[in-house]
Amino acid sequence: MWVIPQTNGSKSPEFLYSSSVVYNGNGTRQVGVSIDEASANPVVVDQLKVTMVNPDQSVDLFELFLDVEYTFDK
Repeated sequence: MWVIPQTNGSKSPEFLYSSSVVYNGNGTRQVGVSIDEASANPVVVDQLKVTMVNPDQSVDLFELFLDVEYTFDK
């Protein structure tokens, strides 16, 4: 499972995120999403893409886009 920040329909520049372990059954996970402080310009994140795949990543199981409004600036 991944949560990837999106800017204008693409992966946000210089994005950082925490990946997930493989869950068997139920589970919860808190993830971090950010923009690298080395990014030259402010970055506006307008969506979070939530993706879930099977353990070997060969089948997409779930995908959701959440509208957000985050601005990352130095």
